[in-house]
Amino acid sequence: MQYKLRQLENKNRLKEQLKILQEKAIEHLSTHRSQLLQVFRMISYATDLQLVPLWYKGSVREITGFHETDLLSKVSQWEQLVHPEDLSIFQAKHHMLLNSSQDAPRILEYRIIASDGQIHWVSDMAILVHDKDGKAIAIEGLVIDITRRKEVEEEFLNRQAHLDSILNSVQDVIW
Repeated sequence: MQYKLRQLENKNRLKEQLKILQEKAIEHLSTHRSQLLQVFRMISYATDLQLVPLWYKGSVREITGFHETDLLSKVSQWEQLVHPEDLSIFQAKHHMLLNSSQDAPRILEYRIIASDGQIHWVSDMAILVHDKDGKAIAIEGLVIDITRRKEVEEEFLNRQAHLDSILNSVQDVIW
C-alpha cells in the first residue's frame, strides 16, 4: 500500500514537472519568435475581414514608427500607412483575397509611410483564416521590410542603364 502511494506521489510530481516544462517551452518559443520577428524586421498580424486589427507582433515600431497599441486602438490604421500611389493596388488585392475561392496566400509589395515620414517598402503575405465550417473569419499575415532589397534593385537598374548608355555611345563612335 505504501509502495503504491509512493508511486502515485512520483507520478503526480512528474506530471507537475512536465507541466512546468511545457509552460517554459511555450514561453521560450514565444520569446524566440518575437526575437526573430525583430531581427528580420517582420510583423505578424491578424485582422478581421474589414481589416480591423486583432493583433500585431514583431518589428511594428521599427517599421511603422507606431507602437502596436497605436495601431490596435485605431490611432493610426494600417491602411492609412499605405503610400497613396499604392493604396488602390492594396485595396484591390484585399478585395481579391476576400473573393478568392482558393486558399492561396496573397503576396503584395507596396510602400508605407512611417510616422517620421520615411518610406518603407514591405512585402505583405496574407491568407484567409476559416472556421470549422469553412467560413472566412479573419486574415493573418506577415509583413517583411524589404526596403534594403528595393534600394539595391534600384541601384542595379541605375547602373545597368548607365552601362547601356555607355555601350550605345561606343557603338555610335564605332559607326
